[in-house]
Amino acid sequence: MERGQVAIADFLCTHCWTSRRVTGRALVTDYLRSHPIQQHRDLCPARKDNP
Repeated sequence: MERGQVAIADFLCTHCWTSRRVTGRALVTDYLRSHPIQQHRDLCPARKDNP
C-alpha cells in the first residue's frame, strides 16, 4: 500500500447476503487472521448443510 491509503476488507455471503466491511490496517489484519469466511460458514442461516 502506498502512503495515505486506507486498508479495507469486505466480506459478502451470497447465501444469506450478510456483509461486513473493516477499515484500518490493524483492524483488517486482525479480521483476516480470524478467518471470517470459516466463522461465517459455521453459523450461516442460509446454508442447507448447516444444522
